Amino acid sequence: MRKKFLASLLSLCLLIGLLPTAALAADAETPTADTSWYNTEDIEFTLTAEEWAALSGTVGEASINGVIVNPTKTGLTIELNDVLFETGVEVKLYKDAELLTTATLAKLEAGYYGELTCNLLTSGADEYWPLTSWVAQDNKVPNKVVLLVDGKETDTKEFTLTAEEWAALSGTQAPNSGSSSGGGSGSTTYAITVDSSKNGDVTISSKSASKGRTVTITVKPDDGYELDELTVTDKNGDTVKMKKVSDTKYTFTMPASKVTVEADFVKVVDASEDLPFADVAEDAYYYDAVAWALDEGITGGTSATTFSPNASCTRAQTVTFLWRAAGSPAPKSSVNPFTDVSADAYYYNAVLWAVEQGITVGTSATTFSPDATVTRAQNVTFLWRWAKSPATKQVNSFTDVAADAYYYGAVAWAAEEGITGGTSATTFSPNADCTRAQIVTFLYRYLAD
Repeated sequence: MRKKFLASLLSLCLLIGLLPTAALAADAETPTADTSWYNTEDIEFTLTAEEWAALSGTVGEASINGVIVNPTKTGLTIELNDVLFETGVEVKLYKDAELLTTATLAKLEAGYYGELTCNLLTSGADEYWPLTSWVAQDNKVPNKVVLLVDGKETDTKEFTLTAEEWAALSGTQAPNSGSSSGGGSGSTTYAITVDSSKNGDVTISSKSASKGRTVTITVKPDDGYELDELTVTDKNGDTVKMKKVSDTKYTFTMPASKVTVEADFVKVVDASEDLPFADVAEDAYYYDAVAWALDEGITGGTSATTFSPNASCTRAQTVTFLWRAAGSPAPKSSVNPFTDVSADAYYYNAVLWAVEQGITVGTSATTFSPDATVTRAQNVTFLWRWAKSPATKQVNSFTDVAADAYYYGAVAWAAEEGITGGTSATTFSPNADCTRAQIVTFLYRYLAD
């Protein structure tokens, strides 16, 4: 009997070593190993529980770190540490043996996570932890949380909260009220809004929360980008303090106010490789912008070793820079309204695209003036129109920008976005020639920041 057991056990271990992890879980006929080459009578081995747990494909440790009862009784916050999963994670909330709700982790790929936050809301509003709705009732006081990883119970946390303590919390509902909002008699939650950001994604653990609740922010920069700034502001525009958990996760405590989360991502510039341009110093304000423009294929300089940062740009060159920054899209129409833009010109597609986008209408109905020098006012106007002419609350501080100037809105927007601060505290110099350094810097600040 002992020999047969050892032979079976060894066959099983051989299969585990030979098969991929995914194959072990598949619904398929178990293959039979060829054991003719060894003598089962002479082989014995020891594999401890700890060694078995350490094998790849097994579930690592996952624990419930803490249970926080929300003071408005809209739910509980469960902090999970060191979670490794292959198929899924569930959190179950109980009243003794009665299951109140189940939250199932969504939108996260299988793998290891050092920290996860599960919000067991009565409303089921957490997009990362969809759950069956439940009702906060005086006669059903939650007292146990169970964590399941890959379908197996991994950890249990019991906590004590008397019926009197539970009933004393705001948001209590009458038994069997049938409501699942959690807001029956005074529970207040506040909206959490994420401003859309370029070059990266920002997600939050809940779209709304009550005062005192811990909210987790997860940031994911696009390839080649990194987080530059992350802010949380309340309804008055005041900054809400955050705690950095990791390079990608941050938390904050919800105030008694709606909040807005905003992130800025910037392109990672490889400073290890020197620019080929002898006329671009490393300490120049436009160094990073030139490096970015070169890397993005927006411009290759005026020669192999020069960028000519102080040279002025033509209208043709400027719209070409914009067009390349947009990915060099093909214009939808082949109709060319300009007699001074030939079909074989390097800027032909750029000009047609710019007209389609409403970036420029030319200098007249039939002329574009490709060789004319572009001014600072024209350049920020091109950018502003490309951005769909957004409104701004910026107060114009430039004495040389009249309220009725065609570029007034563009200048105010550029100042508000940090694209340019003018040529002095009180002047913008709208009619001055826009240099190559200024143009790529404006583009860089708009697109890369």
